[in-house]
Amino acid sequence: MTGWIETHRNVVTAWDCDHQGHMNTVKYYEKFDVAGWHMIQRSGATRARLDADGAGCVDVRMELDFVGELKVNDPLLIESGIEKVGKTSFTFRHRMTNVNTGELVARGRCTTVYFDLNKREKTPLPDDIRAGFEAIMIGDED
Repeated sequence: MTGWIETHRNVVTAWDCDHQGHMNTVKYYEKFDVAGWHMIQRSGATRARLDADGAGCVDVRMELDFVGELKVNDPLLIESGIEKVGKTSFTFRHRMTNVNTGELVARGRCTTVYFDLNKREKTPLPDDIRAGFEAIMIGDED
């Protein structure tokens, strides 16, 4: 178990911000989505692997907690980890911090289903991908 891994690092730009001068809500979702795909690929579910298996990963639930604020030029870091692995799905968490201050600015939780793209239904996680997710599990206390 390695726990939290870095999945995204960026700087807030002017086009990330809304009319109030802070990063817009939709950008949090966007950055967490990018981080999620980084983490999914880290498990072994690369684009090539998914294409070969005719599989995909489909988000079925996303929760976000906004606890701080980011403004233009603030550097941000997202770390992610697997909370739970089921038969056909997995749940992961993200935490976003302001790199300059160390302040937690947002938390996210996402449940994703491993999906057969031909049958259009959920399908069991392959054993090697399951093992990849289990290697980056985080504890309840995190």
